[in-house]
Amino acid sequence: MKTLEIRVLLQTFSVAVAISFYFWANYLTNPIEGKSASDLSKEIVGSISSSISGIFKEAVNQSYEVQHTSFNLIWNLGLPFILFLIVTTLLGTVCFHLSKSIFTDSDSTLDIGIKCITTIGLAYVTIMSGLRSLDLLILNFAVAAISILIFIILLGVISAPFSNNSKSS
Repeated sequence: MKTLEIRVLLQTFSVAVAISFYFWANYLTNPIEGKSASDLSKEIVGSISSSISGIFKEAVNQSYEVQHTSFNLIWNLGLPFILFLIVTTLLGTVCFHLSKSIFTDSDSTLDIGIKCITTIGLAYVTIMSGLRSLDLLILNFAVAAISILIFIILLGVISAPFSNNSKSS
């Protein structure tokens, strides 16, 4: 009986932590709500290019203005992705063990009904959290790819005058 109480306590604690992480991740993704990967990438490109042009304008003592993004890469993309993964893992584990206990424990029909309803609700939230984490993963990859591409192009532009690709006769 003691292991049952510990299991129920752990599952309740896991659900409470997962739901609080879910709301926190939703709050952190507010600045990027409704924006597509191309919109986020355009903001990143604008921010990086204005920073790079600012470096060159600073060298020749011209005035410049650095463009900032409306979101933070770590707080609005990276951390919510990790939080949604944790939520999906916690709720998925609780949902799995709860659905397994429906068939293995000898409970009354009321207990089985409550477990079924709880499992269905947890499965829905788990699926929604998994889809949000997949969405954020795709956005993270898109933004990272654009950022890396910009730095590769910048490296090529900077190293082009110094390359030894001249033809000898």
